[in-house]
Amino acid sequence: MAGDEARKHVNAGAMMKRATLLATVSVLTGSTLTDLKKELASLVICRSTDVRELEDTAWCTACFYKPSIEVIVVDARRRLGDLDDRLDRLNDDWSSFLAKALEDPTAVKGLALLEPSAADSVRNATDPSVVPAPETVSDLNRVLQGLQRVAISAKDLVTALQSGGPATAADLEARFADVLKQSTAGKNPTTVRLVIE
Repeated sequence: MAGDEARKHVNAGAMMKRATLLATVSVLTGSTLTDLKKELASLVICRSTDVRELEDTAWCTACFYKPSIEVIVVDARRRLGDLDDRLDRLNDDWSSFLAKALEDPTAVKGLALLEPSAADSVRNATDPSVVPAPETVSDLNRVLQGLQRVAISAKDLVTALQSGGPATAADLEARFADVLKQSTAGKNPTTVRLVIE
């Protein structure tokens, strides 16, 4: 039960609220947060079973949990701690990315079009400890709308880098350059923001 309270705290905490709001920013990758939420939801609690019952039966008769079908058995508290750490890292990464994005000339022009208080709120949204208001996130999207998000699949990137077998540093650079060229073809290179998913 204490573990379930900790899970609820992570799920309803300020960092989750912040990440959920920022996941709607067009230049960020919300799929990372979606995966994290799915893992968090998979930590199920049952108040009706105990270790002795699971010694006698292959599953919990209350919630029908079957330990034998778990591919990887990990201590739930440790897993919850790992998820909490990942959420903190995600917020830090997004904050750094947004801070850099707001320095872009396109974003600077967008900020100048906002009321001073709204522009300050948008700048404050880059602070990882701040949970922005929904209207601030809308303003942030407007400010960054001149920037183009281009997603590159991590799997496709690795495949492209591995194609042709062992390579020199120059070969890898050339392969990476080809991926970038294909991904950004027909787009303004000054407004493209690449995201590896």
